[in-house]
Amino acid sequence: SDKNKDPLLNDFQIRWCADDGSRTFTYANGKTSAKLALLEKEGIPFISLLTDPTTGGVTASYAMLGDFNIAEPGSLIGFAGPRVIRETIGKDLPKGFQSAEFVLDHGFLDFIVDRRNLKARLTTLLKLLGN
Repeated sequence: SDKNKDPLLNDFQIRWCADDGSRTFTYANGKTSAKLALLEKEGIPFISLLTDPTTGGVTASYAMLGDFNIAEPGSLIGFAGPRVIRETIGKDLPKGFQSAEFVLDHGFLDFIVDRRNLKARLTTLLKLLGN
């Protein structure tokens, strides 16, 4: 074991992402994204778990950077909330816009997993990554 090795650089990283972005600081998100770049450089997988809501700076920075992005069913996922977007563009959004299911259908998620099934799915995924 290397005593100087960053403790973030384990065999893998799993991060829960849940924030509406209103209290998220760009500085902290930048530091997290920089650490994730170190994981990538070391070949260490990063699994991002998105819960309801995952919006704002969290989505714009590290939440979507996972080697695997997994969300809970029905989670709100996006940069700005639906009200802000509707007020900005002056139109109603498509039904289900920014739901985990919509985001999955558009290629930004790898899986949607109910929390009750998450342990089994992560165990399988980590076994696959270990081979």
